[in-house]
Amino acid sequence: VLGLTAPIVGQAAASARLAGVGVVDTLCVWFIFFVSGLTLKTEDAIKALGARRALAWAIFSILGATPLVAPLASRLPPPFPAEFALGFAIFCAMPTTINTGVALTTQAKGSFALALVITVVTNLLAVF
Repeated sequence: VLGLTAPIVGQAAASARLAGVGVVDTLCVWFIFFVSGLTLKTEDAIKALGARRALAWAIFSILGATPLVAPLASRLPPPFPAEFALGFAIFCAMPTTINTGVALTTQAKGSFALALVITVVTNLLAVF
């Protein structure tokens, strides 16, 4: 509602930068991870960190195998629109997000803790 009634506020918030990085964007992402972490039990986090094979497979598939598909995805033939191909290529090149990684895992009755650890680890490693 605020964005519709006073868009100047959102524009001002989005323009705040520190070392070229959006301050509000970064704080919002940090807040999402923080709140997700608050719901995590310590013993579940330790158990998730101990799942070394699952972590290794997730890191390989998210940061290794899936990005290799991105160049192919960007060249999808018709009937796929160019915008779809570009979006799919970006999807392949990006690490898992809280929304897809954790929320979908929770809905599927998977390990919330493992999904959160995988999301945090792959997002931290993706920077490098």
